[in-house]
Amino acid sequence: MIFYFVYVTLIFNVIYLGGIFVESINFTLCTPYERNRVYNLWYKIYFEEMGRNKNYANHDLKQISDDMENSSIIILAKDNNEIIGTSRIHIYPDVAGKIPYYEDLYKLKNFSMENNGKICIVTRYMVDKSYRKIGLGFYLALATVNYCIKNNIRWIIMDCSPNLYEYFEKIGFSDYLSILHHKEYGEVKIMKFDVFQNPTKILNDSKHQSKLEKLILF
Repeated sequence: MIFYFVYVTLIFNVIYLGGIFVESINFTLCTPYERNRVYNLWYKIYFEEMGRNKNYANHDLKQISDDMENSSIIILAKDNNEIIGTSRIHIYPDVAGKIPYYEDLYKLKNFSMENNGKICIVTRYMVDKSYRKIGLGFYLALATVNYCIKNNIRWIIMDCSPNLYEYFEKIGFSDYLSILHHKEYGEVKIMKFDVFQNPTKILNDSKHQSKLEKLILF
């Protein structure tokens, strides 16, 4: 999972990322016609760069996809028409029975019984190499929370690698489950975020969310 935090701000429709003005960036929901381009980006990052997801890689098409795609919603970060980041989400319990690996790994049935509200499961969270370390990942996180706010989804659950534990805690996530072994990524920690928590954290703070509104097209 690729994620970096750098100071970012928005001036009209221009994002100021890590000392660079980046024009024409916006956030949309993936259409069926864009799916193949998303799968190409995942192949580029997960297989070519990281050597992961070998079981799901189509080397002829240079794509990665899995059996969870039909029930997924994908938030895209785009620069003009180029897809530069993704956040794949599944809304539980709407997709109950369709994502069995994550239902078991994240203990979603138990969590749902103990906590009110729908759950947004985030996977395939990544940013193109050219846009890393300049803050785009933070805006992609804001966009994911924005989607949940608009659709009355209270919880976000995701896993992260060891080097990102402290970062996710700083932006408002808390521990949900202990360190577990993910079949694709190895050691991960399962984190949760309460979209409607009060006092607010950086991701659901109205000040930061208002900065994003002009860039969101969903």
